[in-house]
Amino acid sequence: MSKMIQNYDSQQKGGLDRAELQALLADLTSTDVTLDELDFFFSVNDSSGDGMIGPDELPAVLRIWDSHIHELEYVRDLMTKFDGNRDGGLQREELRKLLQDLNDGMDVDDAEVDYVMEEADLMGNGVVTSMELKRAIAFWYGNVHHQRVSSRTCSLL
Repeated sequence: MSKMIQNYDSQQKGGLDRAELQALLADLTSTDVTLDELDFFFSVNDSSGDGMIGPDELPAVLRIWDSHIHELEYVRDLMTKFDGNRDGGLQREELRKLLQDLNDGMDVDDAEVDYVMEEADLMGNGVVTSMELKRAIAFWYGNVHHQRVSSRTCSLL
C-alpha cells in the first residue's frame, strides 16, 4: 500500500488527497470516479479526519471500490429507476419505492424506511447514495425483510 501511495502522492504528504485518490481509482479500473464516490470514501474511510487517505485507510477504500465496480451496472440501473429527482441519491420516499419494489410491491412502513435509511446513510447527508445503495439493500434483506418473513412464518404455525 505504501508503494501505491508513493506513486500517486504528488506532494509526498504520506497520503492521498481527493484528486490523487481519484486518479488512483480511475487508473486501477479505467472507470470515472464521481465526486459523490470521493465524498463517500473520505466520509467513511478518512478516520484521522486529515483530508487524506493514508496507508492504513487505503486497503478499505480499495475493497469497497472493487465491490462497487463489480456491481456498478446494477447500482446505476436502480438509481436510474428510483432517483426521481436525479440528484444522485435516494431521498426517503425514493428509498421507500425501492424497498417496496424489493418487497414485491407490498407497502413498507415508515419505521422500516427510517431503519434502512439510518443504517445505510453512512455519509449522514439524509440520502442513500450509489455507494450506500448495496448497504441499504443488505439491511433490507438481512434485517427488515427477514423479520417480516419470520413473523409471517411464526403466525402460520
